[in-house]
Amino acid sequence: MEVATDRRPRRARPRRALRPSRRKVILSIALSLAFAVLATSAVAAYLYTATRTATEHVKHAKLMPADDPADGGAQDKAGGGTTDAGRAADAPLNLRLMGIDGKDLRLGRSDTLMMLHLDADRHAAYLVSFPRDLYVSIPGKGRNKINAAYALGGPQLTVRTVQDLLGIKIAHAAVVDFTGLVRLTEDLGGVTITNRYAFTSHGYNYPKGKITISGDRAMWYVRERFALPHGDLDRAANNRAVVMAVLEKGLSPGTIRNPSRFTRFAADLAASITVDDGFSAAEMRRLALSLRMSPKDVRQLQAPISGFTSVEKVGAVDLIDRPAMDGLARAVRSDDLADYTGTRRSR
Repeated sequence: MEVATDRRPRRARPRRALRPSRRKVILSIALSLAFAVLATSAVAAYLYTATRTATEHVKHAKLMPADDPADGGAQDKAGGGTTDAGRAADAPLNLRLMGIDGKDLRLGRSDTLMMLHLDADRHAAYLVSFPRDLYVSIPGKGRNKINAAYALGGPQLTVRTVQDLLGIKIAHAAVVDFTGLVRLTEDLGGVTITNRYAFTSHGYNYPKGKITISGDRAMWYVRERFALPHGDLDRAANNRAVVMAVLEKGLSPGTIRNPSRFTRFAADLAASITVDDGFSAAEMRRLALSLRMSPKDVRQLQAPISGFTSVEKVGAVDLIDRPAMDGLARAVRSDDLADYTGTRRSR
């Protein structure tokens, strides 16, 4: 028996059309997201290409001591800074930088001596200069000026000398052709620095205050010491200033937004650098991409000295301020250079 019903077949409810304004909003959001993804991918690809181009131009050589292979520089935090040669972004890292005039790693004394300490979180770095007349103990060679270590035993002995001086381990070393580095000022159209003391050198005048230098004018700026009131100490400060000015302009938004200019800068910078044969291109790229800082986050300081004297058969030397040097060594080993320099900031 059939039961009567008044139900009628339910018709599909027509889909409510979006108002034109809502369609525009959704389309705008979708396009913005797509653009953001594409832009992020493009920036990542660009940076990867630039870092790859740079690292492929870097030369490799045996720079580390035989008893300190650059295989990771394994050590704990208290022992001096690195646990995995920078492979982990939570480990501090010490790199030894040696500047020479020219490309022959075997000739002469090191012209510029620095150590770069990267803190564990990669938010800050510290560029420490060692005056080349610093009177130190050179392993197996007695006491002499620190730059004599290069002449007596090459970059390997220079690394050992700094390790002994501070009681740390150096993870990697680099020799920089300072002539090539300064020539980058021409690629960048000059760099601007704040000159502390007015002086003249080889026909070039350097007034006090902000000056823009490039080419030969920049070269004599970093080489001059006799015309400066504090000699080699001022020269070391000028070296740091030019290095930082080159990096700051080379990594500035204006340079990075110009792919051809930035890639040329990165390649030319890399071409002036030789790193130890344990510092692979892949590791350099990982390290570069782990940095969370700008050149303005690089602090500059000098190894402390207490005065000057003259030593027979050695000449004029800078004397180490031992208590202050011990304080610097402890700060490097414990990754506390922010406290040491008074530059710690909340993040």
